[in-house]
Amino acid sequence: MNKRFCLFAILCCIISTLSKAQDGTTATTRNDSAYIEIIGFGASDQDHLPFWLHTNQWGTMPKAGNGGGFRLGWAGTYSFNNQKKNGLRFIGGVEAVENITKEAQFLLPEAYAGLRLGAFELFAGRKKQVAGLADSTLGTGQYAVSPNAMPHFRIQFGVFEYTNVPFTNGWLQFLASYSDGIMDRNRPVVTDLKLHQKQLYLRLGNPEGWLRLYGGFNHQAQWGGKSPYYYDMDNPDSKQMPVSFETYLETIFGIRGPHSSKDQHDSTNRIGNHLGSIDLGMEIKTYGANILVYRQSVYEDGSLIRLTNIADGLNGIRIRNNNIYGSAIEIHEAVLEFLYTKSQGGPDFDMTDPKKLGRDNYFNNYQVRDGWSYMMRTIGTPFITPGVDTRHLGQSYVYGDSFTNNNRVWALHLGLKGGIANKLIWTTKLSYSRNFGVYDLENSWPKEGLGQFSGLISLSRRTSWLGGLTIAGNLAMDYGDFYPVSYGGMLSLKKHLYF
Repeated sequence: MNKRFCLFAILCCIISTLSKAQDGTTATTRNDSAYIEIIGFGASDQDHLPFWLHTNQWGTMPKAGNGGGFRLGWAGTYSFNNQKKNGLRFIGGVEAVENITKEAQFLLPEAYAGLRLGAFELFAGRKKQVAGLADSTLGTGQYAVSPNAMPHFRIQFGVFEYTNVPFTNGWLQFLASYSDGIMDRNRPVVTDLKLHQKQLYLRLGNPEGWLRLYGGFNHQAQWGGKSPYYYDMDNPDSKQMPVSFETYLETIFGIRGPHSSKDQHDSTNRIGNHLGSIDLGMEIKTYGANILVYRQSVYEDGSLIRLTNIADGLNGIRIRNNNIYGSAIEIHEAVLEFLYTKSQGGPDFDMTDPKKLGRDNYFNNYQVRDGWSYMMRTIGTPFITPGVDTRHLGQSYVYGDSFTNNNRVWALHLGLKGGIANKLIWTTKLSYSRNFGVYDLENSWPKEGLGQFSGLISLSRRTSWLGGLTIAGNLAMDYGDFYPVSYGGMLSLKKHLYF
């Protein structure tokens, strides 16, 4: 505990130093800011904080226990030539979290440094990012990469804001990134696991017009770890999955029947654990509102190409109010989403029959039994839940040592944000889901599924205390058959510093 507090204090000093404005003619501070926050939280069931208190918080909130914590962060951009607006710039950021419960926890959800030139950016470290066309504030989170888990360490290059394609006069814009990194080393089954990610999205439409169309994809692949479930036919005692350059190329392109592996599963399938989504969207601008409609279609194998799992995906609509007058009660933004993952291409799997490539078993994998997770939190949609979160349901719901025992779900979600008398900001998240487990446990779960309601309401206000202190309070509840009934809350005091 003392060592963690010392490290936390050192980070405070570093952030304080980095946040100071730079003088001179060779570097200019831009968008340099820092914050410090104190929080307290608790629940009626000390073994279970309500779903929306710990979900989509970048893995920084514990799932159980009453307690509190400290948080601080800094992010800055420094220009090497203050005469060029889009010249070479240094970017960096760090965020530290200390949770104080029965099991104290120190986390670094962000720690990165890099360079930016024009729209292009290269960085190394941990940085908060999502992948996919969906709302990430009031919604449930993107299907493949949401704000639910802590970011992993990576080296990434890309364009992270929609940028004009040359010679299109702004009618066509793109967003793209490419990265390779490592996952958490203390995974319960697979160690030394690597992660490859890439995405490409296009936006089409008149920049000043009323309609814009979106389309793109994201691709993730876990590979190269040491797994007790990997079997090399030439070296049965080796648990090292292939890590050669040839393997890397096969991972990038998702080649079926790779030559770099001598494992029977790999030779008939693909190297590693692949998943992602193919997204479509439409944005409509009117005088009164901006409306975004989106669809994320999910894939883990060839089911989506054959349209056998086309029913699965995330569907959403977001409406942002353009006319805010400071009335007594206003709605500034609304998000309505419907998530469905029950199909998975059907209950049958037969490699010899293209029409029976079902049982996609989302976020689980034969070799990577830890699944699509980071520090035992789902990297993608939080409605596909870790099996460790549902052990209270009983032994009949346990699914071996796989990551999730519940990837066949549907969920209806409403998120709202607004203001009260131009002084308070309020938000609410209301979700109802039906949970049907996995195909291999069909006989253990009720045919009608387990129903679950999770809700959250929060209020925040910026005061004049200490030069601008933000006070926020959250109340949340879980009620249903899937999670224990629990009521909880959180109070926070947050101070922003700008330079």
